[in-house]
Formats: sequence, C-alpha cells, structure tokens
Amino acid sequence: PTAIDMSEGGVKASHPSKRCTNPACPDPEHGKSFRLVCAEAKQGSRWDWRPVDGMTLCRRCYGQFEKRGQIGIVGPSRNQALTDDERRCTFSGCRSPTESA
Repeated sequence: PTAIDMSEGGVKASHPSKRCTNPACPDPEHGKSFRLVCAEAKQGSRWDWRPVDGMTLCRRCYGQFEKRGQIGIVGPSRNQALTDDERRCTFSGCRSPTESA
C-alpha cells in the first residue's frame, strides 16, 4: 500500500506505467512527474476533487485541475509551436485570419 501525503492531496505515483490517466492529456507518457489523486485528502479545498479521485495525473493536468477545478484539454505549453490550423485569428469578423498584423 502507498502512503498518501495529506498536504499534497496525493503522492508521486509509484506505478510501473507512469502514465497520465486524463483522456485529454496531450502527452500522457512523458510527464515530468505523476500524482495519484486522493479526493478525501483534498476535502475543504476550493474544488470538488471526486471526479479525479484515484486518477494518476501528470504535473500539467494536476496543475490545471488545481487552478481551474476542471479536467479537460490542456493547451499547448509555452515551448510548443502551434500547428497551422491553430495559428489563426479566431475573431469571427476578422478579414485576414491567417495573417498577423
């Protein structure tokens, strides 16, 4: 059995797979660290952690849930280039969505 660090709301996972179980994680196997979430340890915090209870999350997904209280698609990191489809203006009235000003 793995001990749970109550101050952190989970522990670094000692699972052999070390894989983020967030289905929307863009890179589930290459996180720097992983945490096993224990919702009971997070009682009284800002968010309801029950939806992610028992999940192993990478540092990025854990941080997103800790900040926003939701788990979903995690955007690109600061060092990750945007694809051509992402590199465009999203304003509906833009006359030049693929060109920058």
